[in-house]
Amino acid sequence: MDTRTVALLVVAVVFGILVGAAGATALQDDIQSDQEPQLGEDPAYYFSAGTTRAADAAENPDAGWVHEVQTDDVIVVTGNATVRHPANTSVDLEIRAAGRDDYVIQLATEPTNETKASSPQVSDVQWGTSIPKDYGSIELRAGDDRIRIIENDEATTPRLFSLPNPIDLQE
Repeated sequence: MDTRTVALLVVAVVFGILVGAAGATALQDDIQSDQEPQLGEDPAYYFSAGTTRAADAAENPDAGWVHEVQTDDVIVVTGNATVRHPANTSVDLEIRAAGRDDYVIQLATEPTNETKASSPQVSDVQWGTSIPKDYGSIELRAGDDRIRIIENDEATTPRLFSLPNPIDLQE
């Protein structure tokens, strides 16, 4: 790896830890202290879609990531991605249980009348959730496409996974 890639990964890890801590704090309001997420139940989550711009600009290929870290009896999962999507749509996200111990992070588009763009757009998105530490897998999907599957290796150390950048959500 070149120096720039290593520097970007270090920044991503630090940012992931900070976002993970912020996500855990934000999720605390939604989850009672005596109610941890249960296997097979849809978890609480937060989602933010930021800047939307024309998709003609070159994107940094190492910018998308998913980060997981164990805190007590849960795994905090945070993510950051740039998503390419059709003109006049916005990006939405849902995190849901998919069976007893698996979870899906689903990216999708919704029509919008906010812009009158004629070419594809890109949006920066961030998300976070808390799931049981004995989960089976987490699958990130964009429309019908599988982007990444994260298998639980029961590690107690934080893990960082890269994502393609941008994620293509052309439907």
